[in-house]
Amino acid sequence: MHPHLLASGTELATAIRSGRATSEEVVSVHIERVRAKNPVLNAVVEDRFAEALREAKDADRRVRDEGPEGLPPFHGVPCT
Repeated sequence: MHPHLLASGTELATAIRSGRATSEEVVSVHIERVRAKNPVLNAVVEDRFAEALREAKDADRRVRDEGPEGLPPFHGVPCT
């Protein structure tokens, strides 16, 4: 299992802020997991994967351009 799937929201936020991970990477890993497991679970009835990836790219741009200071605590961390 990918480490991003086992990390807490705080751990993911720290990784994104520090540049050890990107929001796009984290979101992509979670989308892959939903696509793999949702046919059995039927927990996500309507996805917004394309929008989430666009938002992740924007979050990464903000970290790059503005730096992590002043951004919300869970900036770039996906949630459902």
